[in-house]
Formats: sequence, C-alpha cells, structure tokens
Amino acid sequence: MAAGEHRKGVRHAETVIGRSKGDSLRQLGESGVVGLYRAVRVLPDP
Repeated sequence: MAAGEHRKGVRHAETVIGRSKGDSLRQLGESGVVGLYRAVRVLPDP
C-alpha cells in the first residue's frame, strides 16, 4: 500500500470517528435539552 493511500485511509477513519462522535454529542445535547425541558415542566410555576 502506498503511503498516500494509507494516509487517505487514516483520514477517512478519522472522519468516520469524528462523525460518529459528533452524532453522539448531538444526541447527548438533544437528550439534555429534553431532560431540561421535562425538569422545567415538572417544577411548579413560581
């Protein structure tokens, strides 16, 4: 395997890993927002 091809493969793997990390972060953020919203809804109005 040529060095350029290997580097391309590594970069592709990093892109896939970064994308999955971004997706999980976004899901975490969305669930955090939903959890905040639920907590605010459960609390009685001041």
